[in-house]
Amino acid sequence: AQEANIRQASLFTRLPEVENAYRVALAGNIDDEFDERGQEARQQLRAVTKGYLDGYKEQTGARNLDLHFHLPNSHSLLRVGQMDWQTKRDGKKLDISDDLSSFRPTVTQANRERRPVQGIEVGRGGFAVRGIVPVTSADGSHLGTVEMLSDFNPVLGKLKSSDKEQFAVYMDAGLLEIATALQDKDKHPVVDGKFVFVAATDAATFASLDAAGVLQRARDGKVVEAAGDRQLAAWPVHDYSGKTIGAVLMARDITAENAALAAIRDEGRRDSLRAMLLVGAATLVAVLLIGALMYGIVRRINGTLQRVITDLSRGSAQITQASGQVAGSSTQLAASSGSAAASLQQSSASLAQISAMTS
Repeated sequence: AQEANIRQASLFTRLPEVENAYRVALAGNIDDEFDERGQEARQQLRAVTKGYLDGYKEQTGARNLDLHFHLPNSHSLLRVGQMDWQTKRDGKKLDISDDLSSFRPTVTQANRERRPVQGIEVGRGGFAVRGIVPVTSADGSHLGTVEMLSDFNPVLGKLKSSDKEQFAVYMDAGLLEIATALQDKDKHPVVDGKFVFVAATDAATFASLDAAGVLQRARDGKVVEAAGDRQLAAWPVHDYSGKTIGAVLMARDITAENAALAAIRDEGRRDSLRAMLLVGAATLVAVLLIGALMYGIVRRINGTLQRVITDLSRGSAQITQASGQVAGSSTQLAASSGSAAASLQQSSASLAQISAMTS
């Protein structure tokens, strides 16, 4: 839009009829908003641009051609769409060369630097996309500037990719002194004292939305977060100089997505429960099998031990019996040995007697 505005405004920078009107205005006192030469020049420009305005409205269906001529001191010379008045003061329409220098820095810059300036700037109606170019005479002297502007708000509709998405634009509340058309708080409520609701693709979507936090964070860059069944995304609006002057807010209906996620979570919980039951059943079966196996093993070991104990008991009895028999035999042997010793003693005594007798 910015480039298109520059191109369209450029069509009026070298027209002889435009130069003649500027020459008339510059011949008077351009610092006097009510100067007669300025009024004469304004009427000349209205005659020059009427054909352009009529043709533009007829071919495009637009209500107006937003073309604006400025004097080199940043006073307005002519707003083309307003054919019989220039500005309002105290509710009264005035056809004057009103001073723009206090709130239209793009005009001042384009006149000072004598080069094109483009971008977003806040005006009386709020955000506008502007393209401003110098008006130059045939001899190359600077006469003033001419501007083509377009409303920012229609951009919101172009951002939509589906009916689930709605967009709104908010302006920094500190700019309300300039944007006088936005001072009706019923149509343009102030959010948290910091942001002014400007326009939306669907105002009802944002009427009850608590957007203060996300708009504040969007001053520093793009923000995306969920708020119930809505996904919110906000990003800053920068003016022609790069200064943050507001934010665009998107609200996307994610009811279907949330329902799908809830269904997935429920199915996951059911699957987890089924898995836990299967694992529990398998564990129980495994415990029973292991218990049965251990029981069989223990029984076999116990049987073997009983047999060993029985065999050992039998062997012990046999050993005890054998020990008794050995003890009896030992007693008999001792008695026999005693008898033999007595007989030997008797024999020795008899031999001693015989030996004594022979002597």
